[in-house]
Amino acid sequence: MKDYNDLHMHLIGEFNRHVMKHPGFAARIPWEAKIVFQLEGNDAYNQWVRYISECHPEEGKPILLVQVKGLRPPRFRIARPVIARSA
Repeated sequence: MKDYNDLHMHLIGEFNRHVMKHPGFAARIPWEAKIVFQLEGNDAYNQWVRYISECHPEEGKPILLVQVKGLRPPRFRIARPVIARSA
């Protein structure tokens, strides 16, 4: 279960970044929507997250299923490194 929690937290973080960078996408999310991720190819996680969302119903809040094809590898953040001198 810890692995699912870690994966879920990672998906939340990446989704938040996506929403911040794409305001048009963010505008399509209903106010106070409960977001349930569905990760392509990970049936066990998908079942777990649906179970968790059903155990904690929130009256009157819309449920938004977000299908995710996968996670890209993290970007290499160093910009154009150059070896100035070899020892």
